This record gives sequence, structure tokens and C-alpha cells, in this order.
Amino acid sequence: MKKICLIAVVIFLMGCAGQRHASRGWNHLKVSEYDKAISEFEQAKESNNMPGSYLGLFRTYIKMGNERKAVESLNDGLKVHPEDGFLNWDMGLYLLKKKNNPCDALTYLNNTQKSRVGRGTAAGMVASDVAEAKEKCKKKSGRQ
Repeated sequence: MKKICLIAVVIFLMGCAGQRHASRGWNHLKVSEYDKAISEFEQAKESNNMPGSYLGLFRTYIKMGNERKAVESLNDGLKVHPEDGFLNWDMGLYLLKKKNNPCDALTYLNNTQKSRVGRGTAAGMVASDVAEAKEKCKKKSGRQ
């Protein structure tokens, strides 16, 4: 019984450490301390491997202008958390807005719409992004 309690405490503390690192990462990102943000998000990822760590890395690398590393971070997150609404939304918006690839963006945006994010308070914004991607995809593929 003591072993089980000890294991539970260790797991809880690891999760807390991950949350602290992620929180620090977001704070560093807000003030453009990108190297510090990356360090904190990497530590958060190692501590609890939550989707926010990957999202933070993606957004930090985008701010730094390193799209390759940004997309790599987001893809890594989607491999571990394929149904996460925020990871899918960021990938969908990246493909729609930055890469002008609305047809591929639709897959991610539709996943977002099916997630808790797409059914919550952000539902209207997600629906708008899906509609925009559908319209642009139709135009790109020549189906008017």
C-alpha cells in the first residue's frame, strides 16, 4: 500500500512540475524570451507530455521564424495527442493562413470542430475557420 501511495505522489508531482514549466514557458513567450520559453516547454514535455507543451513550442518557433521546427513540434504533438483540439486548430490555421493549403487544413479544422474546443466557447471561431477552408478549397480545386 505504501508503494502505491508513493507512486501516486511521484506521478502527481511530475504533473505539477510539468504545469509549472509550461506556465513559465507561456510567460517567457509573452515577453519574447524565446530561448527560455523553449527550455521551459521542453522540460514540461519531458515532465508530463501534455499537448500544451507542443503547442507552446510551435508558437515559440513560429515567433522566432523557424517554421521547420515549429511544424516539427506540432507534428510530434499530433502523433501523441491526435485528437487534441488546440493542436489540430493550430495546424489547420497554419496550413490555411500561412501555407495557403485549405484542403489539407480542412482535415485538422474538422478534427478541431469534433473536439471539446470546437464544441465549446470557441465553436463559432472554429466554424468560421472551417467555412473559410471549405470555400478556399472549392476555389482551389476548381469546384465553384
